[in-house]
Amino acid sequence: MCIYVIKYGGPPLIGRNDLKTINYYPIYNTVNVDENLENILKNFEHLFKDEIGTFNKYQISLNIKKGTIPKFLKPRSIPSALKSKVASEIDRLIDKNILTPVNYSECPIVPILKPDGTVRICGGFKITINPVLEGTEYPLPKIEHLYANINGSKYFSKIDLKDAYQQMVIKENDRKCTTINTHKGLFSYTRNRFGIKSSAGEFPAMEISTTGLEGIGIFQDDIIVVGKTVAQHNNRLKKLLNVLSEVGLRVKQNKCCFFKNSIEYLGHKIDEHGLHTLTKHINTIQSALIPENKC
Repeated sequence: MCIYVIKYGGPPLIGRNDLKTINYYPIYNTVNVDENLENILKNFEHLFKDEIGTFNKYQISLNIKKGTIPKFLKPRSIPSALKSKVASEIDRLIDKNILTPVNYSECPIVPILKPDGTVRICGGFKITINPVLEGTEYPLPKIEHLYANINGSKYFSKIDLKDAYQQMVIKENDRKCTTINTHKGLFSYTRNRFGIKSSAGEFPAMEISTTGLEGIGIFQDDIIVVGKTVAQHNNRLKKLLNVLSEVGLRVKQNKCCFFKNSIEYLGHKIDEHGLHTLTKHINTIQSALIPENKC
């Protein structure tokens, strides 16, 4: 008879005193789960490099509706406090070959300040190419449907793709549609970008790439891997990492978590007992004052 003792494996079915009662004196061997996981991650350490991946299955097309022309707009004024940050971000994107200089632009930029103090540069595509762009529609899954596929699992890992949209290349002939007008000049995007109408619809290519893999849940750039046993979880994780490697993607390690008994995913906590609403997302409603009058 074999008995496996696993760290954080769940409530014990039988203890040492019970083993003595039935006169069972086992020979103890240990299995280092963390070491097995460490070996898996080490074999795929190239996935965690600080670089932009390149999805290699196909390139994105931007299809403009027949008989329409994108609008031309002059560059928007940028607050003085953001100019240096915008310039630094432009230089970073040029260095990574995500932006390339051009001689003509049809779109201004919209700088978005991020929590870490840096900026995200978005094109004003809402009023330029989006009205004349053929959208790529893809229905996003509901959390209930995702959970139905992973129900009953005990071990969880979550993987976040690095700069997700930017890992998909835009076809060279279509890049002129993404040209932005900045205080540093005119640039076109070589990679998929936030704000383009078809961006979100193109990204579920990840779901196509992982077709046939069990215990995998995907919502845009957030991927969850689950297992009912340690071996099942690790085997599924290895298969997923292999797929990510084959299609040329990269992962943001500091946003990933591996081999947990519970994880936060799409605003919920998931564990072996089910799907739970996170308190931090309903605190405002729960702490709201009770109305004292009709006004």
